[in-house]
Amino acid sequence: MSTVTPVQVVDVRGRRQVGLLRQTYEFSRAEMTLFWRYRTALYFALFPLVLALLGMVQEGTELVPGVDAGAHYTVGSLMMAPMFLSIMHISNLVTARREQLVLKRLRVAGTAPAVIFGAVIVSVTLVTLMVSVIIGAVLYRHFDVTPVDPLLVALPILLVTVAVSLFAIAFTRMCRNAESAQMLCFLPLMLFYGLSGLMLPLAAMPDRLAEIARFLPAAAGAEIVTSAYLGRDFIGGGDGSRTLVGVDLWVAALPGLLVIVVWIAVFAYLARFFRWDPRESK
Repeated sequence: MSTVTPVQVVDVRGRRQVGLLRQTYEFSRAEMTLFWRYRTALYFALFPLVLALLGMVQEGTELVPGVDAGAHYTVGSLMMAPMFLSIMHISNLVTARREQLVLKRLRVAGTAPAVIFGAVIVSVTLVTLMVSVIIGAVLYRHFDVTPVDPLLVALPILLVTVAVSLFAIAFTRMCRNAESAQMLCFLPLMLFYGLSGLMLPLAAMPDRLAEIARFLPAAAGAEIVTSAYLGRDFIGGGDGSRTLVGVDLWVAALPGLLVIVVWIAVFAYLARFFRWDPRESK
């Protein structure tokens, strides 16, 4: 005699519904397990650490009195993890799953997009925080530097991770397969990196270009993180010569935080046009 699963015989009206938060939690656990099994993802996680270690080369040179150039560079590298992990990992992962019809099967099964993508973003956010803690340990051990305002350090890292993750999901509409995603994603990655102030200080850019860069999430986040970690004013073109702490630090950071939140809303809207069906070969 054939058997059927309990799910098939239980009346839907009498079945206990699983909430979105519970689903996201379970999916996030699975995403974290898959992340550690995915070697390319581990490479994306380790790359920001390599860049952070390059700050030791600049040790000993003061950017401004009381601020070591190596410490300043290493603090700025905290913004590299959100960019690398979000853009490179998520774009590659989501495109590959779309081409393998994994996402289509999840949608047909009734899984909400918020759960599917939310779990991926949660996993990337957790790994980003782990990388940030390691970089923070390097700053403490090697430069004897601790964050002046830990909450204001963590907040822009979290917000930028969400913003860039949503961008990466929306960007997969341009990618035909996982291989093309890996190549195409270097373009927005280099754009975010080049205009973040990490590769080239915004002060060294033309004034108009620097103003435009500050309206991008990476540059806004990098300035806030650097200022909140070192307690100096690097926000909005500040050179770090002025001490900035407490309420004054939060007030100065509000415009940058608002910029990131606006980009989250924009990228979330663009993600609504995500392509669920594989792109047909031409």
